[in-house]
Amino acid sequence: MAPILLSDDWSLYIFDRKFKRVNVLDPMYTDRGSPTYKKKHQESIGYMLRGLKHVGSILEDGWAMNCEEWIVHYNRNMHIPCKSGQSAGYIMYYAEYFDGFMLDQDIPDTGLSVFRKKMLYQVLAMKGNTAKPLGIMEQCD
Repeated sequence: MAPILLSDDWSLYIFDRKFKRVNVLDPMYTDRGSPTYKKKHQESIGYMLRGLKHVGSILEDGWAMNCEEWIVHYNRNMHIPCKSGQSAGYIMYYAEYFDGFMLDQDIPDTGLSVFRKKMLYQVLAMKGNTAKPLGIMEQCD
């Protein structure tokens, strides 16, 4: 998984070596067609695949990779498109709930406010964090 910042908005690229597939999850373009997606992401995907090929050749298992064999899948209609400032939260949600083909849990129509609060709580509750809990979780369930 690679979070990508393009045009001030976050997207997530998920590389699947087994299926030679790149899933592009763009929370702002979920309602757009492939041509619009391609215009925004095609160049970055090319850079990432060439980089992955180089890294693969120097790792200990040394896999060989032909970038031309890879397919790109632009995930569409996963949820209502988000606004620009919300894209980072959606990327975190994708990273947690995307199973390689779809989201295990749909994004609520109301957005990610509960998910963002849970992420904040997880950070605050991490081992070694000595800050006093803020009491935000009583509203999250």
